[in-house]
Amino acid sequence: MKRTIKRKDGQNKFRKTGKGTLRLSSGKVVKGGEVFYAYPEEIPEAFRDTIELLDTKQEATKETFKDHGVVEDESPKYSLDMVGPGWFNIVDKHGKVVNEKKMRKQEAEEQLKALNE
Repeated sequence: MKRTIKRKDGQNKFRKTGKGTLRLSSGKVVKGGEVFYAYPEEIPEAFRDTIELLDTKQEATKETFKDHGVVEDESPKYSLDMVGPGWFNIVDKHGKVVNEKKMRKQEAEEQLKALNE
C-alpha cells in the first residue's frame, strides 16, 4: 500500500537532494532523496541549497522562493577568470577551474559561449 502525502493550503512540493537529513522548523525530518511538502519559511537557511523546488501552488511564484533563497538564479553557470596578462581560465559558479590549461581570450570566450548554452 502506497502512503499518500497530503498538501496543506499554500505548501509547495520539494525534493531533498544529496544524502543526510534535514529537520524542518515544523519538526518533520526529511531524508535524502525524499519528496515532501512544506512552506518556504519552514526550511532552514543553511539547507536551502540542498533542496529542489518541484511544484508550486498557484498563489506562489518563483519570486516568492527567490526571496526565501530556495530557487537558484538563472545566471550563467561558467565565467572567465584572468590568470595572467592575456591568459584565462573558465570557472564554474563555485570557482572551480573547468579547463585543463590556461587559454587565450578568444579561445576561452568561444568555449565559454558553448558551455553557457
